[in-house]
Amino acid sequence: PSGSGNSAPKTIPGAPTVTVQNNCGSSTLTASNYTGSLSWSNGSTASSITVTNTATYTVKQTVNGCISPSGSGNSAPKAVPVAPTVTVQNNCGSSTLTASNYTGSLSWSNGSTASSITVTNTATYTVKQTVNGCISPSGSGNSAPKAVPVAPTVTVQNNCGSSTLTASNYTGSLSWSNGSTASSITVTNTATYTVKQTVNGCISPSGSGNSAPKAVPVAPTVTVQNNCGSSTLTASNFTSSL
Repeated sequence: PSGSGNSAPKTIPGAPTVTVQNNCGSSTLTASNYTGSLSWSNGSTASSITVTNTATYTVKQTVNGCISPSGSGNSAPKAVPVAPTVTVQNNCGSSTLTASNYTGSLSWSNGSTASSITVTNTATYTVKQTVNGCISPSGSGNSAPKAVPVAPTVTVQNNCGSSTLTASNYTGSLSWSNGSTASSITVTNTATYTVKQTVNGCISPSGSGNSAPKAVPVAPTVTVQNNCGSSTLTASNFTSSL
């Protein structure tokens, strides 16, 4: 008589499907269409893997002891751009921060998207660039505007025939509107004179004073009457006391 047996090969499972999401600096590969346990070519057994290199990754599933063919996906992370370089020019009353070494669109911490920003405070400002949807680390610069000195105070002493204007409340070098660099100027006309001070290369607003010299009266006219035994001298052309 015949012996018999029933064959029932175990089913080889299908290869998992792999989808790839290429992000900034990394790629995520996700397996689907599987029912068994997974084994990725990098050793992971999770449903998804995240990698930072450009490569081909494969994954198999095991069902009832049977291993499937490999599903595969190619990772290609988008490059994360480098941080822009920031240079700072500290001027009188303001600082200008300029970005360089960038190829994308910029975004400063104060909201500007220009290549340079001008600010009036002392602070740290950062800037990032965006390339192909990927945002760089921040470049930074510290603003430190040079102080603008205050205007000197000007006092005026109006004398007879001249006025003396004197600067005070200054620490730097002076420059008067008539070209003088002294602390005081003496003038003979009626006019407005201004003076500025320079400290650490920064020029102040102008202080001003108005000269108004008091008029010097003309000399009286003297007439002489020579009499017998005496002479009489008489002053005229005067308006004040003699």
